[in-house]
Order: sequence, then structure tokens, then C-alpha cells
Amino acid sequence: LDKAPYPILGICAGEQFMATHYGGRCAPGKIPEFGKMEMVLDDPSGGRILAGLPERSVVWESHNDEVVELPKGFKLLAHSASCPVQAIEHETLPRFGLQFHPEVEHTQFGERIFRNFFDACKK
Repeated sequence: LDKAPYPILGICAGEQFMATHYGGRCAPGKIPEFGKMEMVLDDPSGGRILAGLPERSVVWESHNDEVVELPKGFKLLAHSASCPVQAIEHETLPRFGLQFHPEVEHTQFGERIFRNFFDACKK
């Protein structure tokens, strides 16, 4: 992953794998999330992956485990009431992680998130 020249988007367990690979830590969540949850941006810009999203939006969750310690070089983009790490982005590499599922219709701005990822792929 470190030297891969292409952007990587880790979804759910993919975010957890990426965080662990880069030196972060994952553990069982205190409150597993299943179904619709409200995501809140920690970075008003949304970074590259959540750019253009409002401060609060609905996302679809299905997880027991979650990132509990960010890896070095990553910044926190969003959280929910019961999951402190909903979205992360590497500061310099094209690496993005989402704990929620943007690919399902229940995630309010899933299509926008994928367009943002495709834009990151072009750079």
C-alpha cells in the first residue's frame, strides 16, 4: 500500500485494514452501528473524499469493529455519535477510509463521495 501509485478507498473493514497497515489501531466498538446513522464532519472542508457534503448527513452502517487510533499521517474527517472515526484521509498520499457504506442508496451523498474519489484518481 505504501508505494502504490494509485488512490485507495477503504470501505468499512477496508478502512480498518488501512488504518492498521499504517500503524493505527482497531478494536470492537463500544456500540456497534447497524443501519442509518448521522455523520458529522470534523473538518468543515470534508477533505478531498467528503468535499461538498453538508456538516451533517445520513450514512449506512454495518460494523462491530472500528478504528480507535488514527495512524500517523492521517487526519480525521468525520464521526458519528457512537463511532469517533467515520472518515479518514492521508495528509499527502491518495488514501481514504470510510467506516460507513457509500455504495448503498441509504447513504445520502454516496454518489458524491464516489465522484470525489474518482476526481482524486485523476490527479
